Amino acid sequence: MMNLSEYHGYYQVNDLKIKSKIEACLTATQLNTVPVWNFNDEYFSSFDWSIEPQEDIEELYKKRALELREKYDHIVIHFSAGRDSGNIMDTFIKNNILVDEIFIRGPFDHLDKSRVKFHEDYFYAEIFIAAYPIAEMIKEKYYPNVEITVHDTKKYTIDFFKENKNWFELGNSNLNPGNYYKADYDQMNPNWRKLAEKGKRIGHIMGIDKPRVLKIKDNFYFSFIDTPTIDFGNPRNTKIDLPMYNEMFYWHPDCAKMLIKQGHLVKNAIKNNNDVALQNRKNNSNAYKYLQDRRFEWHNEIAHIIYKRHIPVLYECPKSLSEIRNGYLSWFWKDVQSEHYQNWNNGLEFLFSRIDKTMLDEEVCLQQNLLGKSNYKLKGSWSKMYDLGQ
Repeated sequence: MMNLSEYHGYYQVNDLKIKSKIEACLTATQLNTVPVWNFNDEYFSSFDWSIEPQEDIEELYKKRALELREKYDHIVIHFSAGRDSGNIMDTFIKNNILVDEIFIRGPFDHLDKSRVKFHEDYFYAEIFIAAYPIAEMIKEKYYPNVEITVHDTKKYTIDFFKENKNWFELGNSNLNPGNYYKADYDQMNPNWRKLAEKGKRIGHIMGIDKPRVLKIKDNFYFSFIDTPTIDFGNPRNTKIDLPMYNEMFYWHPDCAKMLIKQGHLVKNAIKNNNDVALQNRKNNSNAYKYLQDRRFEWHNEIAHIIYKRHIPVLYECPKSLSEIRNGYLSWFWKDVQSEHYQNWNNGLEFLFSRIDKTMLDEEVCLQQNLLGKSNYKLKGSWSKMYDLGQ
């Protein structure tokens, strides 16, 4: 069994505490039960979420950035120039808090820069349209000594699945093949390993995530969902024996007051305009077009409520409805006979044949060459709900 991380949560299966969601689902199937996700429940339950903090949200962001700066020797902002990472960068800049490195990553070398479309297949066009140009502007205006590291993850991903037919046994809970590199960021930058070997603490700061506010009858609740956290709480896929610190900027026990404040900001916005696009409900319509449009709108509206960023938004792409088989990885599924695809798909089918179907959901898939194939995913697990009041 994997060691539990400090704050990324775990799954309770009867008396067992299990870090890996895959392992939890397999174990729960054997024991004829279901896993329950615990995301710092005991700690978060010690707060009264119905009372809105008096501090301005900007002050709470500043407090978090200062704590991270104090905690780490080398701060790496994982930067997409999107709403969440943009607010993080904005917070460091506005408060004159040092950033050591801006890290921009993703599979982008297959994209035609002259033919970018507003479509999920072009999601990673943000790297050369927004993230890198803005990072250069930040270096010129604010941090002349900041390092800008850009890494294309396509080759790493393909090589990983070529070499690891047993990828599902490595303890990582990702089923999306494009996320496996996140368990070993320091494979992409040898300098991080050199710093770690000298005893330096490197903080990888991630923009996870926007608040999930649920309205049930007349009451509002804040709840976490495990899907965004799975990417950043996994063990290494390699034998590199060095610590690696992945910090979710927003979803962290140290940020309880910030999260409560965000929840009340969203609650108040919903009460003022009753716009259902703001409400992240557990049961969504089956109408794909409606969901596609409203999901993009939801992300933007939430961001306008909780962030006061000054960094420009140069490019945005629609969020995919497919957690696993999305257009972000169109290059991965391009050849379904390829070794990397076959190894990934065989592992996926092996897992789904051994996990009780009550723990699986079907997902929308618009990738033409994947139509007709198995389109299951693991159901998202919600945390305990925290009462924000009426």
